[in-house]
Amino acid sequence: MSTVRKPITAWRSWRVSNGFLVSSVTLFVWPPKLIVPGGDEGYYAFKLEDQALESGYHENGGVLGEVLLWGHVAEYTDGYRAQFAYPKQLYYFDDAKELDLLNLNQYGVPISKYGVTRFELEQQAAERKAETTRNWKLAARLARQERRTREQLLIQRARELGILDQIEAEAERQAKEKTGL
Repeated sequence: MSTVRKPITAWRSWRVSNGFLVSSVTLFVWPPKLIVPGGDEGYYAFKLEDQALESGYHENGGVLGEVLLWGHVAEYTDGYRAQFAYPKQLYYFDDAKELDLLNLNQYGVPISKYGVTRFELEQQAAERKAETTRNWKLAARLARQERRTREQLLIQRARELGILDQIEAEAERQAKEKTGL
């Protein structure tokens, strides 16, 4: 067993219960945003993604994930046992419950559908950013149009009341005062 200061990335599966990650074998509930030592047994994880998938622990609404391991870490043929661990990335499958997925956000780690490539995730993020930018530009354009429309209505109302000349004269006087003419 060696002490690892820089986290090792490994793979594991969890059951999901009421939005909490639950160890598939020991039924230990992983607390969100809290690092808890793994006790006498420690935290187990596979070296490879395929090994975690083959375990089948993620089935029936569970999740697969990358996990960071550090502290006292024992290395085995197929994986590790670590003193400390925390999820790095979670992947859900088609049988995941929507409410559980929403509640998994409490862990503060990225959650995505398994099988979606990093390129696809980046593309989706870029599309969301572009959509947000388009929405902001549209909102700004609508605000400018609304402001112009309000100004036009005020000018029209001032004309109707016969005070437009007075308003324009007052604006001209104030402009001259500012420039000192």
